[in-house]
Amino acid sequence: MESLTYKEKYNLLLERQKKAELYLDDPQRTEKEIDKWIPLYGEILDSMNYCLRRIGSFTSEEVLNGFKV
Repeated sequence: MESLTYKEKYNLLLERQKKAELYLDDPQRTEKEIDKWIPLYGEILDSMNYCLRRIGSFTSEEVLNGFKV
């Protein structure tokens, strides 16, 4: 991921975040399964926020749906 721009990194992280959200929100998930993955989900969100800080200027549309690169 080193040669990617912050916008490209953000887009990849956004994809992972959306998949993780679907997994964690699935009513079939046990509390134990959710507890196992919550720390990684937090890391994904932290990384997304880091990318946004580095990008600096963005719209809510880009935050929710990714950047056009």
